[in-house]
Amino acid sequence: MRPPRYELLRRALELAAWAHDGQVRKFGPPGGRLQYVIHPVRVMLFLQDMNYRVEALAAALLHDVLEDCSDTVTPGDIKRELGEEVQLLVLELTNPTHTPEWAGKTREEKKAADREKIANVSRLAKVIKLVDRLDNVREMDHAPEAFRRKYVEETRALVALIGEAHRHVAELIELECDRLEAGLTQPV
Repeated sequence: MRPPRYELLRRALELAAWAHDGQVRKFGPPGGRLQYVIHPVRVMLFLQDMNYRVEALAAALLHDVLEDCSDTVTPGDIKRELGEEVQLLVLELTNPTHTPEWAGKTREEKKAADREKIANVSRLAKVIKLVDRLDNVREMDHAPEAFRRKYVEETRALVALIGEAHRHVAELIELECDRLEAGLTQPV
């Protein structure tokens, strides 16, 4: 039996906070980077504002745990704690290139494989991925310029591939990419 809505979200948030404990975002304002768990919470809140169902919200909270915390959380843990639907969404959102066999590959090879996978997932997983990317691109102001340029290029390729899953979110991402390319510092 599936737990009630808020119980499922509470458990997903606890698991995300525990798994990401001590992690910080790669880039941040001078003086401090945010605790990592803030990112999946923002992704979840954006989806909640769009009235997505609770399983999507739980998957949004956990969308990075299998990549960033595989020594702590397994797909079986997610299924046991939150159900098969959440587990399957998180697996769809997990990039295949965060495994040891990809260690010697170039960024371009990894991103191509990640795009190939995301092109073949459910529409819901694509929407979560788009919101994830929107939140990420909004944090690029403090990234080194060369990385920021590369990230915008990769982001545009991702939007071209899966943007049809949610045109409004895709348009917001494009606006953020335009802002970054223009050198503006306030997210739209």
